[in-house]
Amino acid sequence: MSGAAAEPVKELETEKEETESVSSSSASQRRTFGSSVLQGLQLVGSVIKFSAIQLVFPFVNGMMIGFGEIFANELGIRWGFLGAHAHPMRINIRNRVEQRLLEEEKKRS
Repeated sequence: MSGAAAEPVKELETEKEETESVSSSSASQRRTFGSSVLQGLQLVGSVIKFSAIQLVFPFVNGMMIGFGEIFANELGIRWGFLGAHAHPMRINIRNRVEQRLLEEEKKRS
């Protein structure tokens, strides 16, 4: 009897081992799928970070530099620094040309 009773116990143990191996393989497949999704999300996150660093930050940096130059020029005009111009160069050139023309007319008269 003990031999006959031992056989069903062995069969139950082998069935448990088989179900454990099947469940562990499905769990490992789930882990693999979950880790691949996680790796995909990490890849997307790293691409977004890279794009932000390479594209957005230089744009913001250029804007800040431009605003700094405008501010410095305005400050220079108000405080009377040498080399700070209130008008664009073409207006200054036009004024010089007009002054020369006026001087030439005065010499002729």
